[in-house]
Amino acid sequence: MRYGNRWEMPEVTFYEVEDHGFTGEYEGRTLYAYGKPDDMNDRGMPRTGELYTGLDRALVAWVAEKYSGKRGAGGEAVGTAADWFARMVGMDTFTPISVRDQRKVMGEALAATSAVRVGPVYQRANAMVDELAKRGLVISTKNDGS
Repeated sequence: MRYGNRWEMPEVTFYEVEDHGFTGEYEGRTLYAYGKPDDMNDRGMPRTGELYTGLDRALVAWVAEKYSGKRGAGGEAVGTAADWFARMVGMDTFTPISVRDQRKVMGEALAATSAVRVGPVYQRANAMVDELAKRGLVISTKNDGS
């Protein structure tokens, strides 16, 4: 495991974790972890717990642990306060579409809004956002490095 960037606060340090050895959907992805500042193991590596798919998830998990204690139970259908919070705010509802589909949908939205009078760019941009919303799509980003 290799720890890249780190973000320090008085109570906690967050780490970017690369070369973690996981395969499947996590292979090659940067994961995130947290631990107490300057708490290292005998090999000089940070003592961290679970790895998370995004820095935001690691932060939410740390806050939940700080106020409700460490995860005490595991297994399917058992979640931490952080898991429930992530679900409540829709952290897992992002569904990426292929680049080909992105181009197709954006082309259709562009064509559908061609009648919007030429003027401030925001008018056409707002019309395109509305057109995408009619199709059940939103412009978004997932801030987990993927």
